[in-house]
Amino acid sequence: MKTKILTAVVLSALVFFTACETDENAQNAGNAQLSISFEALQKVATLKASDTLVFDSAMVGISELKMEGEQETENEYGTVSTEIEYEFEGAFQLDLLAGTKLSELMAVEPGTYDELEAEISPVLDGGHSVYIEARYTDGEGTTYPVVFYTDEDIDFEVENENGIQVNDQEIKDLIVRIDLDGLFNSIDLSKAKMDESGTILINEDHNEELAEMIEEYFDEYSEFEEGESDDDDDDDDDDEEDDDDNDDDDDDSEEDDDNDDDDDDED
Repeated sequence: MKTKILTAVVLSALVFFTACETDENAQNAGNAQLSISFEALQKVATLKASDTLVFDSAMVGISELKMEGEQETENEYGTVSTEIEYEFEGAFQLDLLAGTKLSELMAVEPGTYDELEAEISPVLDGGHSVYIEARYTDGEGTTYPVVFYTDEDIDFEVENENGIQVNDQEIKDLIVRIDLDGLFNSIDLSKAKMDESGTILINEDHNEELAEMIEEYFDEYSEFEEGESDDDDDDDDDDEEDDDDNDDDDDDSEEDDDNDDDDDDED
């Protein structure tokens, strides 16, 4: 027999770039620990055969972050499946090009997490919810500055089909990657109108249709997956050091053999 229970936990966090303050409720929410990062997949986009877009800035503001998952436990009646929801509220300012980790440690219940939702909101400087600067070079080699920004709220949702296992034995790093290449390939910048300064400005008042398309497709060009843990990196470093040590030992052995040969020649 399988029973489903819904558990919802609301947490508060205040995050600006990589700094984080988490209240006591967040620390006591569960005995599993994880971190969440946001980053861009690429910093350069190829729009057509010869058109390119180089990103100089990509900022996203989030006022609420929700994670959803499921936890299975056994009792005398069978398997109990508990749906888990965690909400983190605050003012998250994400630098996609540099990559932004929201928190070193977030306390949650162990389980399989397969969905992340966010409310993209105007919490950035200037009252924007998304702000992107780039340089667009057309097929003739002419470069134009591009600025996209919006002050609108955008519902963002991304899933992992297989789910990510989070347990209380290790710290999991979860990464949300936003594909800026795919996002801007969904629009045609060659048809965009420039403002009086020669900039391709995309917002609610300029090139409105392009702005609407970017906002609509924002989460379609995103992925949610498990990142590499620091332990894996340390293991790789240890392996490299072991290889170096073995190489040094081999070198020493060769030198010893050479010395033995020299002694034989002298005799």
